[in-house]
This record gives sequence, C-alpha cells and structure tokens, in this order.
Amino acid sequence: MRKKDGRKIFWKVTVLSKPLDYIQKNPERTQGLLGVTYQQWQQLTKSAISKRSASRGAEYQKQQDVLEKSKIRINVQGGGRKPILTPEEEICLCLFYLRQMPTFEVPANPV
Repeated sequence: MRKKDGRKIFWKVTVLSKPLDYIQKNPERTQGLLGVTYQQWQQLTKSAISKRSASRGAEYQKQQDVLEKSKIRINVQGGGRKPILTPEEEICLCLFYLRQMPTFEVPANPV
C-alpha cells in the first residue's frame, strides 16, 4: 500500500467510531470490546431503559414541577442542548470506555 506521494504505509489504524453499530453487526465481539457478553449487554440495556422510564413516573414529575417553580432561571426552561445519544449508545460508550481505558486502583493506606 502506498500514499499519494509514493511513501509506503506500514500499518493501517482502524478507528471505531460507533461501537454500538459494530457490536450489532458482530455480536460475537462484544466480550472483547465491552467486557460482557452480548446477552448480558442486552439485559443491561433493557433493565436500564425500564428503570429510566420508571423514574420518570407521575410522582417524580410532580416533584420536578415543584422544584422547577422555585428555581431562579437565567435561561429559558428547556433551552439546553438536546441529547443526541440513545440510552443504548450511552451504556455502550460507558462500558467501552471503562474496558478500553484502564484505571489503576491506588491504595488509600500504603503498607
């Protein structure tokens, strides 16, 4: 393989722009990307979406309305940026980040 200027390309980097699309096309690769199996991921998203919709029930909405009326606002209500990710994409990106960006636990009391 060569670039336009004639130099050789020794490696090709593939950027995974949408992990959710990749997982849906290749469910067998879910374990390696997210650290959970495809069935576990489906159960996780299903339960998270059901909990999310349950938290937006009538009682919750009444509490939010009371809080909204007592706020002093600078911007118009609902004037923020609208979400562009679906709940499935949010969960997938969180798991992908936690799997691919390792963090190391630092002991609180070193021995």
